[in-house]
Amino acid sequence: HPTYTQLPLSANEIRLLTIAPAAARSDPIICTLHETRLSSSTPNSFETISYTWGDASLSGDILVNGEALRIPASAVAAIRNVRTLDRERVVWIDSVCINQNDLAERGEQVTLMSRVYQ
Repeated sequence: HPTYTQLPLSANEIRLLTIAPAAARSDPIICTLHETRLSSSTPNSFETISYTWGDASLSGDILVNGEALRIPASAVAAIRNVRTLDRERVVWIDSVCINQNDLAERGEQVTLMSRVYQ
């Protein structure tokens, strides 16, 4: 899976996912992940994707920075649903933008969620 760079804790840093456009709904999901700082003075320049995690045993892969990342099938479907034919979309989705294997990061990111969803 992709290597997550360490986010500075308590620095209002989050990761955003840029979803590449696709010609067909069935095309592989290709994305890039980058870091940004949440600013209280400017509106968020991204969309948030909210979904239910669903059955944890069901998963799928997306390509993030050239590497496969396994995420819940419901998250794959949510990303596929917002992907467009003609332009990139910049989104925040917890299953990708938070390193789910890093408990400290997950805890810190939860404290930022109210600002992410503004």
